[in-house]
Amino acid sequence: MIAGEDAGLPLNNFPHDLEDEAVRLIYIRKKYAVGFGSQMRADIQYHAIKLNSQWRPALRYRSTVPLPVEISSVRESAVWFEENYPKLWS
Repeated sequence: MIAGEDAGLPLNNFPHDLEDEAVRLIYIRKKYAVGFGSQMRADIQYHAIKLNSQWRPALRYRSTVPLPVEISSVRESAVWFEENYPKLWS
């Protein structure tokens, strides 16, 4: 794994932070000359931020009752990552 401070990445440095993982993925792809197009980069960051806002580490493993709008927001981004998974690694 690439440490954010070693690569000069703008990371939050929270454990299992989805936004940080999106930044790392984009950085790694660019570093090895297989970068994403601008729309794909924007989509990755958008969905990672959306997921992280509802499912960041501080909210996990707690007894919470999410609102329907929060569930649909997380589901939409989770489905996006599921559907685009092959593009993330090819």
